[in-house]
Amino acid sequence: GGKTPAQADDLVRAFNWLILASSVITPLFGRLMDVLGMSFAFFFVNTLGVFVFGALHSSDFGLLYFAFVVFGCFRAWNYGAITAYAQSVFGGANFGRIYGVIGLFGILASALQAPVIAISLQYLPEWGDFLPVNLTIEGCSALVYVFPAFIWWQGRREAPSG
Repeated sequence: GGKTPAQADDLVRAFNWLILASSVITPLFGRLMDVLGMSFAFFFVNTLGVFVFGALHSSDFGLLYFAFVVFGCFRAWNYGAITAYAQSVFGGANFGRIYGVIGLFGILASALQAPVIAISLQYLPEWGDFLPVNLTIEGCSALVYVFPAFIWWQGRREAPSG
């Protein structure tokens, strides 16, 4: 549900502090990537992102606080996984160009937020709330699991048999 301005201010302050907890947990993710592999890393990071998006609609402050910490992990670990993958696949010589292309797609996705918000606000009186938009975004987020599945499949295909 909606929050009062005072509650919103409290949540912003909590977010600003709780997001810092991810910096303490981040070395664990590097170890998980080393042990469980790149496909697991992307699967896990994507799951964190989907969880955060869903949890941010909760009225439960405890869940919101937990989602703030998870968002900090998602953000740092997503960049870490992308960087590790791009470096391992494309090497140092092409890393900057590849990372630039990745950044470009991030910018394009961010630029799409304004039109989605405008369309959502236009149809909000018919819908009653943002639930149709949120469900569409959650449904589309299933597509983020295609990439870790591809990495897993590629790794199994290239693994020596026997």
